[in-house]
Amino acid sequence: MGTDLTPTSDSPSGDDQTPFVRIHLDQATGRAVIALDRAAVNALTSYLDDIGPGYDLTQNPGSYGLADHEAARIGGVVSRISGPLSQLYR
Repeated sequence: MGTDLTPTSDSPSGDDQTPFVRIHLDQATGRAVIALDRAAVNALTSYLDDIGPGYDLTQNPGSYGLADHEAARIGGVVSRISGPLSQLYR
């Protein structure tokens, strides 16, 4: 994917209700940069809050086929994303 972060609709029909999401992948470092508009931030934080730290995943990782350390790692990633994003549009 290119590096164009200009907000445009992802919808083939040009529907302006489609949240803006762009991802720039850096193959050399294995990193990704994600750009989101307000609608996409709200959708993502809502989803992450549903599965985030304090949710059953971190309390009962075996129910999801995960070891404790795997669930802790996933919970850490979720909190590092959802924390800052939830403060973005206060």
